[in-house]
Amino acid sequence: MTYQNYLERVAQLKKWSHAYYVEDNPVATDEEYDKLYHEILDYERVNPDKALEDSPTKRVGGVVRDEFSKAKHIKRMWSMEDVFTKEEVQEWLDRVMKNVGECAYFCEPKFDGASMNLLYENGKLLRAITRGDGVVGEEVTDNVRTIRSVPLTIAYQGLIEIRGEVVIRKDDFEVINHERLEEGEQPFANPRNAAAG
Repeated sequence: MTYQNYLERVAQLKKWSHAYYVEDNPVATDEEYDKLYHEILDYERVNPDKALEDSPTKRVGGVVRDEFSKAKHIKRMWSMEDVFTKEEVQEWLDRVMKNVGECAYFCEPKFDGASMNLLYENGKLLRAITRGDGVVGEEVTDNVRTIRSVPLTIAYQGLIEIRGEVVIRKDDFEVINHERLEEGEQPFANPRNAAAG
C-alpha cells in the first residue's frame, strides 16, 4: 500500500466511524469496516513513522454526543483489539507473555454492543456511562435502569465499576424494529445501535 492509499483509507474510515459512532447510522457492514481498519493498522505497524496522529486506529470508541450529559470515568475505559486469525491470537499471547509473564486467561466470544461502565456505591447503582472516548462517556443511567438484567442494588458496599457490553439478541432486535415501524419510527440500523440507544 502506498502512503496515498493509506491516506485515502484513513479518510474513508473516518467517514464510516462518524456515521457509526456519532450519527448511529452505519454506512458500511461490520466486515467492511473491520477489513479497512485492519488494512490501516497493518500499514501503521510496518510504517509507524508515517502513521497519522488522528488515525481512527488511535481512537477508543467514539465522540460523546450532545444529546446526553457527559461523565468522566474514574479509570480510563480501554478497548480491546479484535483478532480474526490464529496467528493474530498467537501474536497477542506472545506480547502478553513478554510484558506480563505467565498468567491465567480465558476466552469468550466478542459481542457487538455498546460498552458500558456501571458505577455502584454503597450497593446502589450510581450511574451508567458509555465508553465514549475512553475518558469521558455519555451518562445513560436512566436508560440502563430499564434493563431488567442490570441490578439496581448489589451486596458490595464499597465503590466499584463493573464494565461490559449491552447487547440485544437478533430476534429481540427484529421485534423492536417491527414495533418501531408500527409506531411510525425509524428502525435501528443494527442491534448495536439499538443497544446503544
